[in-house]
Amino acid sequence: MKTNAKTSDFLIGAIDHHDWADVCCWHRSAIQAGFSGQVILLCYEHMTEQALARLRAEGIQIITARSGRGVNEDRFKDVADFAETLDPDARILMCDVRDVAFQRSIHDVLDGLLADKPLACASEGVTYGSSAWNLENVRSNFPDLMDIICPMEIFCAGVIAGRAGRFVEFCRAIWSQSIRARSFNGDQIAMNMVMRTSDFAAEISFQPAHNAMICHYGNMAADSQVGITSCGLLDNVHGLVGVFHQYTRNSRVRFRTLLRHRCLISFYGGKLLSALRRKLGMQPDWTPYWIAPVANTQHV
Repeated sequence: MKTNAKTSDFLIGAIDHHDWADVCCWHRSAIQAGFSGQVILLCYEHMTEQALARLRAEGIQIITARSGRGVNEDRFKDVADFAETLDPDARILMCDVRDVAFQRSIHDVLDGLLADKPLACASEGVTYGSSAWNLENVRSNFPDLMDIICPMEIFCAGVIAGRAGRFVEFCRAIWSQSIRARSFNGDQIAMNMVMRTSDFAAEISFQPAHNAMICHYGNMAADSQVGITSCGLLDNVHGLVGVFHQYTRNSRVRFRTLLRHRCLISFYGGKLLSALRRKLGMQPDWTPYWIAPVANTQHV
């Protein structure tokens, strides 16, 4: 019997050191755009019980996890473990949480991304060698592979899609490669290496920088083919882009995006309350993993 596409679609994110303020736009925009599948959050150890309770109250399924290295890498291993429990044909949109909003139905986005192939990702429109931040990231994590990686066009790990059966193997391959990095931020480079291997290249829908489904705002905002509309959303030649990633990189765009999705009070009020709670000693002031020393990089 064929599974209903909408009920077998999953939106998955991974969070640590976050609260409802960081999640509200991601979640609300998905629901506002008509998502009726299951929302899953991998919640790592630096989450307060108060934050977890709020997420559950919103109908989000929580999977608690612990990170041995950093969420950037370990999320791929843990998402793979969850995806392995699903029907192989179930559809997954895995994306960042803090800086993602949805402008079109996730079901429609998955229809477009996975129409022909079981995996999909989108370009950032630059190469590793032409982007100062990304070039330094390569130098810090895979210095012995500079000549191989620098010419690569960057496909962003912040928004990827797949059918569960193949997605499991893809995520595990990314994790296995990422833990070879010298620092905590090697996940995206690892994905760009894995996706070009013979195991996966033919099964991935490589979306160009200007596509109808995913916009990585950080590298596209200045491009003449992409602009901010009067309501504070991104569009391109296709109309509204389905997934709006990295909207927090511009304060004006962040404000208007939060306003559009009715999240201004939840975000700014939540951040103010969290700061007050930390100041009063009512909330842990954990050191984020991107500041703390990197744990042992060898996993078993």
